[in-house]
Amino acid sequence: ERLKAIAMLLLCKGTITGDCQAIRSLLSEPADSENSPWFMADVHDLLSQGTVKMYCPIAVSIMVKNYDATRELLLRTDLDMRRKQVDWGRLKLTVLHESWIYSIAPWVVNLKLGNNNLRKLPSQFLTSTQLRRLDLSSNLLEKLTVDLFSLPNVEWLNLSHNKLKELSDATVWSRALINLDLSHNYLKSLPSSIQTSMLEILQLSHNKFTTVPKCVCRIHSLTTLDLSSMPITSLPR
Repeated sequence: ERLKAIAMLLLCKGTITGDCQAIRSLLSEPADSENSPWFMADVHDLLSQGTVKMYCPIAVSIMVKNYDATRELLLRTDLDMRRKQVDWGRLKLTVLHESWIYSIAPWVVNLKLGNNNLRKLPSQFLTSTQLRRLDLSSNLLEKLTVDLFSLPNVEWLNLSHNKLKELSDATVWSRALINLDLSHNYLKSLPSSIQTSMLEILQLSHNKFTTVPKCVCRIHSLTTLDLSSMPITSLPR
């Protein structure tokens, strides 16, 4: 535990001072045993094994707005280029800087951003043309500033457990999107354009609907619809 604390303090120091080279050295390069303190080899081993939680230095780098340092940390946190998967969930992220998305946009297929504290999304999401699965559940999103539903290859999108109150009437629906989870939000209605989607699974439970939106009934591809745990008092004719 002592070595883990040392590792975290060294990373936090690098983020505060803006020393990205020091961060890269800690995370990627073996320590020079001849010129380094006795504990550095063990610290490097801990970091390379992923046993040190990164959310603390990441939080510090965001707090001091050293987004280059944050990128260095994120690009070495649960990122698997072979499987084209990135897991940045449970890191207490409050922002997503455009440079972080640019770094993974050309290749990421599965992006996990759940269980953070995100309130806004960067427009650079629209450059993620290879993306097929996107998890943004359990954040603090009140509205979508980016039309995620138009991403050309996203098949599965999880926006559950946010604070969404409405979706834009100008929403464009990609024909690739077949599974959408909007449960546990504050939605009272849906844009009529959803009837043009190719959704097969739509989860709307734990929202504020009092009636079933007619536009949902017009989604011809729909096979599964969850409307549970809502104050629905009437059904469309």
